[in-house]
Amino acid sequence: MKRILRIYVITDIHSPDAFEMPELDPEIYDVVLTLGDIDEATLDYISHRSLRIPTYGVPGGHDKILTRGVCDLHGKVVTVKGIRIGGFGGAPKYKDQRFHYSGGQVAIQMIRMPKVDIFITHTPPLATSMQEDSLHRGFRAFDHYLRRCTPSYMIHGHLERNYMAQVYQTTVHGIRWQRPLTLSFDKQSYPSDNHEPKREPLIFPFRWIQSQIKRRRMDESPNSLP
Repeated sequence: MKRILRIYVITDIHSPDAFEMPELDPEIYDVVLTLGDIDEATLDYISHRSLRIPTYGVPGGHDKILTRGVCDLHGKVVTVKGIRIGGFGGAPKYKDQRFHYSGGQVAIQMIRMPKVDIFITHTPPLATSMQEDSLHRGFRAFDHYLRRCTPSYMIHGHLERNYMAQVYQTTVHGIRWQRPLTLSFDKQSYPSDNHEPKREPLIFPFRWIQSQIKRRRMDESPNSLP
């Protein structure tokens, strides 16, 4: 029996004065996801327009911290309607800022990301962003994660264009500004909901961790896919 999750996604609101969204009905949407680069006043507005709907998010490269009614999902996992959602925020590093990362830093942090059904990020995977400039090109560690853990879906922002692509066994959705999504899952997932995001214990073998550390220099190069 298929499971359905109805999502409203918002990301990259760089002109907040021009941003409007409908009032979201909890009978229509199961969860709201924010994907970063959204100022605090706009997060307030999103929370007001989505009352009684669980709202989770990851930070973008311009964010200092997630606040205003959005539960931080960076490096954490939550279960909604039996579907596990995990997140990783931030953007490629070009200055000393909290959520700016090098490829090697992301590879090390992604060691702790367990298997999930939906993986949400600010930045795309490398496979779908090879033609972008260095500030918008994705992290190779995300491609490794998609190959290794095969989430059903990955949802990201940052590129400011809508698209859908297949990377290994994962359907990748790139989101521009705001968009409703209805996602279906063939497998029975996790029966009990846990609306409190939490970090999960390290689950990968030491040999795999060593291999990820050795990839750190490779992760800085955009010239080849994993």
